Amino acid sequence: MFEVREDNFKKQFEEIIMANNTIVTVLDIIESLNLPDCWLTGGAIRCAVWNWIHGYETNKNIKDLDIVYCSSKKIIVEQDGKLINGIPMEFKNQAFIHEWYEKIYGIQLKPLESVESGFYLWSDSCNSILLRRNNGKLEVKSLTGLSDLCNGIIRPIKERNKKYGLPNSDYIKRLKKWDVVSNYPKIEVC
Repeated sequence: MFEVREDNFKKQFEEIIMANNTIVTVLDIIESLNLPDCWLTGGAIRCAVWNWIHGYETNKNIKDLDIVYCSSKKIIVEQDGKLINGIPMEFKNQAFIHEWYEKIYGIQLKPLESVESGFYLWSDSCNSILLRRNNGKLEVKSLTGLSDLCNGIIRPIKERNKKYGLPNSDYIKRLKKWDVVSNYPKIEVC
């Protein structure tokens, strides 16, 4: 786990994120909910940065706003499905992913105790980023740092194969689903 503090890319990353009104709105919502271990993650962050790299509109290709949290209690989040600038928020309690993960990936998991404990389940370097505000201050955590994301490079997280035996085929499927090559021609796919 790499907690982003003085990363060379942190200032640039924060400027890109804070210029995206959709993400700022979601960060405000996350902070106000007081859900345990709650973060924005995934495609919204990736697309915001890649849109900046390509000079695109800030919300281009953002399909949803993935918000993860970890609670041993099953919490119904009223904001689940709410649209922010036309993009739905999707809340996922990481403490219960073991209940469905085996059906999809064939891997039996123990219940996760934190969002970070599931970091190796993410497929790639540009999605393994957590973002939230705490007392108005931006917090960023990443499995691999911000270098790949800010330099327009995406690569699989090889540690997920070692730790869980998850194949890179999931990574390849995601690249095709996102249509990275045609949507983001400046991105280097590794």
